[in-house]
Amino acid sequence: MVIGLIGRLYDDPRRIAQTHEAVLEAIEAGDPERITAQLDFHIRVAWREVAKLVREIPTATQGASA
Repeated sequence: MVIGLIGRLYDDPRRIAQTHEAVLEAIEAGDPERITAQLDFHIRVAWREVAKLVREIPTATQGASA
């Protein structure tokens, strides 16, 4: 479900790749603290955006009344 929702956020593969650039750069630099910080940031942003989409999904009761 989460991957499907992320697909709704970024329908352009280049945009998806761009969201991972900072993580990749940190890995390439070999800096564990930077890697951790970039992954934490990336996951936090992704979680927030997916949570917004989840809140927009109509529930079964909402869909039935429409």
